Amino acid sequence: MLYTDQLHDVDVPSNPPRCPGSSRGEMARDGGYYTENNMYSPPNTAWIWHKPPYHAVESDASWIEVIHRKDPFGDEHFGAWFLSAKGSGVWLHAGKSISFDEHDDAYSHFGVGHDNEAMSRAAAAQGFDTVIFLKHKDNTNYPCGKEKQVDAKYMNVEVVAVKLKGTYACGTKHGSPSKDVLRAGWHSKRCDCSNQYDDSNCGRVLRSVFPPWTPLPPRASQHDDVSHVRMHLNHTV
Repeated sequence: MLYTDQLHDVDVPSNPPRCPGSSRGEMARDGGYYTENNMYSPPNTAWIWHKPPYHAVESDASWIEVIHRKDPFGDEHFGAWFLSAKGSGVWLHAGKSISFDEHDDAYSHFGVGHDNEAMSRAAAAQGFDTVIFLKHKDNTNYPCGKEKQVDAKYMNVEVVAVKLKGTYACGTKHGSPSKDVLRAGWHSKRCDCSNQYDDSNCGRVLRSVFPPWTPLPPRASQHDDVSHVRMHLNHTV
């Protein structure tokens, strides 16, 4: 993910398409520059397209660059849902993690119904810190996935921090969790996150940060169908 309002001296397209591929319907290619990876993409940001499949974290010691939007669906009182976002400058520690392809796989594994909060509680009770979804198909989260030129039903990796509360931008009522959970910079600095904003942040206010939000209507069940700035031009999802 790139903060376009910081790209003053970089030669990038001035009017990139919203979705991977071109506005003329040309098929998406790896390395393509576009603006909307997911419905939570902050304004004044852009992405570099890398088609799936995507991979799980390499070890429980891994740090993952992420974005998180303060719970828009009313189902993150237990667990905070993040998306992978290399270049965001906000790092989440994977801790003890477990990966699945789809939500139903996790519901079955933990013996819960189609209930995200119950899944987070069960995973936390078993000592996990994160649950990662590698192939969740969701046309609400990924509006561009419906476009013919994208040819991908999922466009990112979901990372659920099961011990945090997604009703807060920072995952906790009091702002930043411990340095062992969120970090800034090259995952070497404390993330001074502020719940004043609706998106995960590490204290440095960028023009890319969303204004105050209006909650979306509650959903029937799960997320289905539904500091410093760095630029990873070659490695962003």
